[in-house]
Formats: sequence, C-alpha cells, structure tokens
Amino acid sequence: MKIEDRKKITNELLDTFIKAGDLSLDLRKKGLIKEIKEDNTPVTNGDLEVNKILVNKIGELTPEIPIISEETSKNKDIKDLSNFWLIDPIDGTFDYINNREEFTLNAALIINKIPTIGIINAPAKKRLFYSFAEKNSYELKDKKEIILNCSKKTKKK
Repeated sequence: MKIEDRKKITNELLDTFIKAGDLSLDLRKKGLIKEIKEDNTPVTNGDLEVNKILVNKIGELTPEIPIISEETSKNKDIKDLSNFWLIDPIDGTFDYINNREEFTLNAALIINKIPTIGIINAPAKKRLFYSFAEKNSYELKDKKEIILNCSKKTKKK
C-alpha cells in the first residue's frame, strides 16, 4: 500500500475518531452500563458503541482488510494474518469507568506484519495522535496538525 493511500485512509478516519471519542465522553457523563467479559475484564456500552463506529468506518474504507477488535470475536480465530486492522476501541476501560482521563481509542493497520497506520485518540485530554509512515507522525490539536519529531534521542556523554 502506497504512502498516499495510507495518508488518505488516515485522514478519512480522523473525524470518526473525534466523533467516537466525543460519544465515549457523552455516554460516560450519562452513566455507563458495565458488564464483565468471559476473561473477567470490564466492558461498557461505551466500549461497544465506539467499537461499532470504528469498525463500520474502517470496514467502509478498507473492506478487503480483516478487522480484529478486542470487543468482537469476528476474525480473532484467523491464524497468521499478514494484513489486518487491530482495534482497541477503549484502552483503559478501568480509567474510563472511573471518570479518569487515562483512556484511549486505538487502531493500527498492519501490512505484511508491519504497522503502517496508527491512530490514538485521548478524548478526555483532547489529544489525537496519528501516523501513516516513517517521519509522518502528527498530533491534531485545536484542528491544527502538529508535526511530531520522532527521532531517537541519544545520550550525551
């Protein structure tokens, strides 16, 4: 997949991540419905609603690429995928439930077993990060794109 294609897909997902993040905060404000999954971890209606939004948009943009999400069983049993989306609709559900800021909405596109797109939204902190290629990492803040410097820092001797 070409860098231009990854950039286009990423840009088309940004509004979806913002809307899903806003919805997660609205649902939390109204009061979350909590359940315990089979693996003994919590899940809320916020996790499930955000998952629907992200899966639907990603599926619309890249219907040929399987989606593996923490909150759905579809595609989880497929072994040895080279190309797939990996989604955690709300990472940090405990903090989400407990009205803390430390939770994120996450998605990564893996191509040939290498991450090629990454999107992380921290809606309670109003911070959205994304990357679609090496040296193409950004933060979207107040609707402005900020280029991030992701070079390794070396220790001075």
